[in-house]
Amino acid sequence: MSWRLDELSVEAFRNALAAPIRTAVVIGVMSGAMLTVTASEVAFTRELVDFQARSLRAGSSVAVVTSNSGALPPAPCLALQDHDGVRWAGTLAAGSPVELSKAPGILVQSGSASYGALELWTDGTYRPTDGSPGLVVGGALAEEMGLGPNSIVQPIDDDPGRVAAVIDTEKRNPAISRWLLTPTHPVAPVDACWIEFAPGTLVAGLELLQVTYGGQGADVSIQPWLRSNELARQPAQEFESRTSRYAWVACGLLILLVSLLIARTRRAEIGLYRSAGTTTAQLLFMAQVETLQVVAVGGAIGALWGIVLAGGGPAALSDSTVLSVALRSALCAGCFTVALAPLARLIVARGSVVSQLKGE
Repeated sequence: MSWRLDELSVEAFRNALAAPIRTAVVIGVMSGAMLTVTASEVAFTRELVDFQARSLRAGSSVAVVTSNSGALPPAPCLALQDHDGVRWAGTLAAGSPVELSKAPGILVQSGSASYGALELWTDGTYRPTDGSPGLVVGGALAEEMGLGPNSIVQPIDDDPGRVAAVIDTEKRNPAISRWLLTPTHPVAPVDACWIEFAPGTLVAGLELLQVTYGGQGADVSIQPWLRSNELARQPAQEFESRTSRYAWVACGLLILLVSLLIARTRRAEIGLYRSAGTTTAQLLFMAQVETLQVVAVGGAIGALWGIVLAGGGPAALSDSTVLSVALRSALCAGCFTVALAPLARLIVARGSVVSQLKGE
């Protein structure tokens, strides 16, 4: 019997419809396998993405240049703001402790900071009231003193000032959370230069700082803001060495095993095809078409549920990073399954037609 490719495709489709329970079982197994593959990849990727976001918020791309003598020139620091790969650059200079009329006897550290430093410490959220350059109060000091935007601060033996902003610096510089700061464009020497580089460029940024401040002598220290702590991880290396990287191989092997078990129950059907003159190549083609249907339906269901369940809800479907990793793994698993599963038909098709017709 001679088959055309379109006839073989239609026959494969009819075979799937003629045995709904068998087809449903294979689709269920494929869905479960694909769900496991995509869910493991999505969960791992999402954890790394969340960690990287947390570490960036905490200042993993921030470096600090300090001078023990408090004689750091501000111009090189401020010039870094215009350098490619630098997000924020700013200075900090400590002033004299002051006593506020609201809390006599308690000294509050004063200081001055450039606008770049204020943006860096607040991760770009520094917004003074009405854009005016009033005083900036650390969050801890504001809470203790009951201060807020537009509050009036009255230092003893000094002129009063208006609070333009209250900033939360707990993550990026908790030491100044009780400081009273004056925003400034510094000209005089400062105590520290704070720089935030673009994500992933901290090492190159530290080299840039060595070139910029290398001639200042041993008095200058250049250090990353975050050192040995719980954020000291390498997300890129962890992603490349993840155990779920080749989970799609296990998915294909599982479907091959299921296909082999099902093919053994179809020995009589295979024998009937062979007795009608169907070649092994044609049997393989039909098996591939049947597998393609299962992969398309079961794989799509499993991948979709894997992304949604491991990604924290339907919103994960709009996350390009999570989607790219999940779809790549799902595509690898699907292609491997389509290529591998028809081999079960080839294994079962060996032997005599008579034995197959008897179901032996």
